[in-house]
This record gives sequence, structure tokens and C-alpha cells, in this order.
Amino acid sequence: MNTTTGASPEDLRNRLVDAIVKENISGLRDARVETAMRTVPRHAFLPDAPIEEAYANKSVTIKENPDEDALPLSCASQPDVVHFMLVQLAVREGDNVFEVGAGTAATSLMAP
Repeated sequence: MNTTTGASPEDLRNRLVDAIVKENISGLRDARVETAMRTVPRHAFLPDAPIEEAYANKSVTIKENPDEDALPLSCASQPDVVHFMLVQLAVREGDNVFEVGAGTAATSLMAP
């Protein structure tokens, strides 16, 4: 898989998570969420997006609106929003979490 920066998906993913953790103004942390974000290949769920866009801290449009003046019909959530949401959820051992988003994928996070 080629990138314009020459960086691997793993490098881009780790840079993204490093930035999210560094810029975490809420101060909330959960090592399990960080590990999950470093492990799950976001680009696999965004096959039409350039790899750098998949690992940018922004939402990624999945389906454009036919009305050019309207907002996109579907987007993958911004990674720092996903991080914040999962940390706030405070999953405990034995909990099962199933999050269904815009139809790009279903993410399941199970506490160890």
C-alpha cells in the first residue's frame, strides 16, 4: 500500500493516536482504548479514502450528498471524538460494547 508520505499504515495510526493522547484536554485516559486505537486498521473501513486521510484526525466522508450544496450523507467519525466517547464510557471487565455507526463498520470493544 503506497502513501504520499511513504509512511506505513501502522506508523500513521500510531502518529494519530500519539497526537490524540498528547492533545487530550479532558485528561481522561484508558489504556485499553489507546491499545484498541493502535490495533484496529482504520483504513480497512475506509477503502476509498487515501491512507493519509484515513489516519488524519478528522471525519472522513463515506457518501457524498447528490445536492452539492448540502452536507455529506455519511461520514466516519473523527478519531479523537471516538477516543473521548470510549474513554467516557468507562468499560469494565465483563462489559460488552457494540457501537453501530454510519454503516461503514460495526465496532465491538470487549473489556478484557
